[in-house]
Amino acid sequence: MGDLPLNQITTQIIHKYEEAMTSPGAARCFHVRRDGKFRKPRTDKLSNGSVNKHIQHLMAALRLAADESVLKDVPRARLLPMDDVQEVLPPTEEEFSHLLAICQDFREVAPFLPEVVTFAAETGLRESELMNLNWSQIENGLGGRGALRIERRTKGRSRAGTPYKPKHGKFRVVPLSTKARGVVEIMRGKVPTGP
Repeated sequence: MGDLPLNQITTQIIHKYEEAMTSPGAARCFHVRRDGKFRKPRTDKLSNGSVNKHIQHLMAALRLAADESVLKDVPRARLLPMDDVQEVLPPTEEEFSHLLAICQDFREVAPFLPEVVTFAAETGLRESELMNLNWSQIENGLGGRGALRIERRTKGRSRAGTPYKPKHGKFRVVPLSTKARGVVEIMRGKVPTGP
């Protein structure tokens, strides 16, 4: 909206601003390359959630101006629907096999990369959960085939030098598929078991 005074911002101007932000080419990246130029944005346009955040900040400023008697009335603004997220599509069997074949080429640098990729795909663990996984979290008695006990850690692995225990023992259980169990058995032979 540039240098438009607050008392000239109307509902129509806010809606035009929304339309401009959802049009292709509206996304900007503020990360600077080594040559001083801005990097290319990852997406062409902003998501509805990002646009809504802009509008909510603008409306908060307008309400504050009305509370301070700078504005007489606060213009109305609509928020965009939040269901514009793109569905995450898993790779096909062919694509996944190709990925694992490429992982095999990196065995010298990352010896367990194929196993890690397979385990991540089978369990759906977050990166931090996968990288902080230890043997004590694998329980063979859960769910028949065994499962992972993922504790909801928010403060890291220790607090004041003592191991962090989740509040009320909260954790979630991730069942192990046949392929995931196979990876566990392979890794037991290669990685020393510990706490």
